[in-house]
Amino acid sequence: MSSENKFQIKCEAALVDLIASVGVAFSAKSLILGNEENYIEGKVLGFKFWIYEDGAEIQTESDEYPFEWQDYKSLNELQDDFISTFRRLLTSESG
Repeated sequence: MSSENKFQIKCEAALVDLIASVGVAFSAKSLILGNEENYIEGKVLGFKFWIYEDGAEIQTESDEYPFEWQDYKSLNELQDDFISTFRRLLTSESG
């Protein structure tokens, strides 16, 4: 089993680009090699995030934003929504 799948690689790259464009930095980011699934977890400006093999999640102090494959027509659409939501959260926090 490889470390990250294609969705995770693309989603992480989009998140790295977003973080750079907003001018903030990851305070933590790790690849977790789980028994059932490998996933990426991290933290930016107090927001925790996870990128799973077919989904993602953002957690703030008061809210959770799950992005589950069943709710989208494609993983590309899920990724776009994840990045868009993260952008909105980051710009409201850093602006």
